[in-house]
Amino acid sequence: MSVRCRAQGPAARLTKKNTPGKPGVFFCRPVGRGDSLSPCGEVKAAPILDPARMPRLARVRRDGRQSGRRIGMWAWMSGSRGQRLKNRLREWNWQLQRRLRRTLDVSTLQGRFTVHTWDDYISKPLYLSGQFELALLTDALAFLRSKGMCPPRGEGTLVDIGANIGVIAIAALHTGEMARAIAIEPDPRNFALLERNVGHNGLRERMACLQAAASDLPGEVPFEFCDWNPGDHRVRVAGVSAPGESGDRYGESRRPVTAVPALPLDDILAAQEPRFGRDIALIWIDVQGHEGHAFRGAERTLARGMPVMSELWPYGLRRSGIEAAEFRSIAQRHWRSYWVRRPQGYEAAPIDRIESLFEELGWEGNFTNVLLTAGD
Repeated sequence: MSVRCRAQGPAARLTKKNTPGKPGVFFCRPVGRGDSLSPCGEVKAAPILDPARMPRLARVRRDGRQSGRRIGMWAWMSGSRGQRLKNRLREWNWQLQRRLRRTLDVSTLQGRFTVHTWDDYISKPLYLSGQFELALLTDALAFLRSKGMCPPRGEGTLVDIGANIGVIAIAALHTGEMARAIAIEPDPRNFALLERNVGHNGLRERMACLQAAASDLPGEVPFEFCDWNPGDHRVRVAGVSAPGESGDRYGESRRPVTAVPALPLDDILAAQEPRFGRDIALIWIDVQGHEGHAFRGAERTLARGMPVMSELWPYGLRRSGIEAAEFRSIAQRHWRSYWVRRPQGYEAAPIDRIESLFEELGWEGNFTNVLLTAGD
């Protein structure tokens, strides 16, 4: 699971906002690395500061007039100017918290989470706005159900590959969209928070968590850590994503590398309890360009025909040794169509034409999410 800060190339044409004259794919508009962030540290639970300890807006007067003024103040706070002030205060509190602690407990629209305070790309949006990719999840499921490609609300299992701290898998259960979830995450620090967040939301009976990378072969794989974005850790493909081979746009060659266990998705699902694996409704995958390798290890699973929501990041795929033509070849074995969420809604195209989406995105760092379906 990730939001990346990437420099946008001159040929990029896509944005999450509606660009005048350029209706295109919704994608996360990248920016530079910006401020250096605190390094990862030991995971420690830490509650939000007690609101009672925050400064009061005004003192309560004995003549009773203050209560009316306080109501007026809260009415003003709920307006646009007041909302901007609340947003600014929340931003200030986030900056304060990141100096005081490594983790923070937050309540959101998609569940309760312990988040990394040094993470500005997933954790910070969760704290500031109370959600992260929640609309993307619910809109995709509503669309799939309208096409008869997904079971009714509250049924089925979501498989979240690259689950990070659980924002998608937990959201699917917390909002009642799905009955069960399987969360797969290789990074030890993210996985520690993932398991904690499952407990926060009382989902231990409905979620299965596995600390591993989904790949094409079992064994151990090199795994590089991004010290400024916990959503951009990646499996390093030997001989392909080495320095200088496919670009080093985000300083990948300087990242620390360790080894993590890897398993094909077919093997992962075969080892789960039957109640988790028998009615998979949707696979959600965001593994920083390693999607092609994960699909190769999921031949039996994908043959069952469930839809897949996948990130498509040409730069990351190339660094993992997957070019556009090879990705098309992998996709053609399992799906007939891909769907892109544009301003007017989801638009379909034959899977044979998915290389055109690579061209639309370019190789400079832009990315989007695509629905891959076995039907039209």
